[in-house]
Amino acid sequence: MANSKLIIVEGPQGAGKTTITDYIRKRLPYTNLYRLSGTNDITEAGKIKATEMYYDLLDYIKKLENKSINLVFDRTFFTEEIYCRMGKKAYSFTDIYTALEEKFFDLDFEIYYITLFLEDEQEYERRLNRPGKAVFAASKFSIENSIQQQREYFNLINSMYNKYVDKDNVYFFTIDTSKPIEQTYQMLDNILSIDNSYGGMPDACVNEPLPHILKAEKDAADEPAPLVWIYPMREYTTSHDAELLREMNIGDNYICDAINDGLPLCCVVSTDNFIRHDLSVYKKSIIISPVPENFKVLEKLMSLAKYGIGVLMYGTLQKLESVQSFRGLIKLNSTENAKCLREALSEFGYSISFTKKEEGIKPPTIGIARKDNALFFSVYNANITTDTHLKFPLGAPILCGTDTEITDEKSSYRFSRSEHRECRVFVKQTDGVISCREAPPVNARYRRAIKITGLKEATVFLFPEKGCESVVSIAEYTDYTPKPDPRFKVVDDETYGNYFKGEHISGDIYFLIGYKR
Repeated sequence: MANSKLIIVEGPQGAGKTTITDYIRKRLPYTNLYRLSGTNDITEAGKIKATEMYYDLLDYIKKLENKSINLVFDRTFFTEEIYCRMGKKAYSFTDIYTALEEKFFDLDFEIYYITLFLEDEQEYERRLNRPGKAVFAASKFSIENSIQQQREYFNLINSMYNKYVDKDNVYFFTIDTSKPIEQTYQMLDNILSIDNSYGGMPDACVNEPLPHILKAEKDAADEPAPLVWIYPMREYTTSHDAELLREMNIGDNYICDAINDGLPLCCVVSTDNFIRHDLSVYKKSIIISPVPENFKVLEKLMSLAKYGIGVLMYGTLQKLESVQSFRGLIKLNSTENAKCLREALSEFGYSISFTKKEEGIKPPTIGIARKDNALFFSVYNANITTDTHLKFPLGAPILCGTDTEITDEKSSYRFSRSEHRECRVFVKQTDGVISCREAPPVNARYRRAIKITGLKEATVFLFPEKGCESVVSIAEYTDYTPKPDPRFKVVDDETYGNYFKGEHISGDIYFLIGYKR
């Protein structure tokens, strides 16, 4: 396996090859940089000179294989082929180029072929006319020449990509250098760091993220979250009103601060889509919205409030005064402390609080999504000494795979640095310690068995998966025949959907979930 990189940087005049190759030379250790200008002989005799020069070059590179040195080239024989295709030379180079290309991609290096281009073609004019720009007799610099070169380079790289994409040691990249130079440098850093120091892609780079990606796909939301942010995307992005843009800036910072303070907001919808949606879409949610610019949005919010759906509206005092109060609406001043937004959730049955060891510690960042009739908590906990206390409208959420202490009807968790937890169990109980664990189902009829222990005169809500046979069993073990618990009844709630509800429940229960129909 090669232990050195061979980096070719090609592109039209003015695309930034000098800047890019200088940066690579500085960033990549043990690197030789070569700048080739080809031959100025445009006659048939020039073809012979170019052929000899580029074959000698490849022989030279061949001798440096496995020498632990990286090579960076600003132009090679690829430029020669492009100039000939453009009619800048009196000869065709394609037959020689094809042989050189095959020999080049057979070298024992990690080969990076980078093509630079400008999405903003007018940028060529500025770059080509800048003081100090070199001029070569073989090619008169012009915007038209550079744009034509750009097209030819795209044709060339597409052809090479189709031929060599399956080679393990060859990588192709295109970089738009009309973007800010910092973005270009960041992209180069990403390119240069895609492999290990030996030029190979470690298996861990591929394997480590896969379980998380698959889990994210499996748990992707299929309903609006408990909190939904109504965002005036079109209104803000098309406005030239300084006051409105000021309002946007204040409001966006307010929401950002609220999320950093533990507000579990991770679902957003544009006002345009919000207007089109049926009211029933949001029956399980609380709506968070800035003061609407569109009266139709305000009408929709008022309609939701009539159906018992909570609305939290934020804005500056001047903006808030323009909206008449209505039942189910809570107004929040976006110039005040953003924690008020999280605290206002208590009006709708949600209590989210934290116990910190020291003032100034950042609370956990929480996202709560709905999937398959359950809530999924995704948590980043900046300080793992912080305790999180939760109470929702149906009781304290009991996260699967956890133990929690119930105090004042709230469940408490000391989350690790990052967690992703399923919640299908809610309990109304004064105190005690409750455990919720997966147990072996040991049953051909049921594929999941969730064991809940520590219940004391509790009201319990259990949410089955959609399209699955489910039962609450009082059998002592899952390898016994399930015994349906008569204390649990199936409830079809207009607000929260389908679930099992049991009252005055003590001891242990098994929540069994069958196979998808």
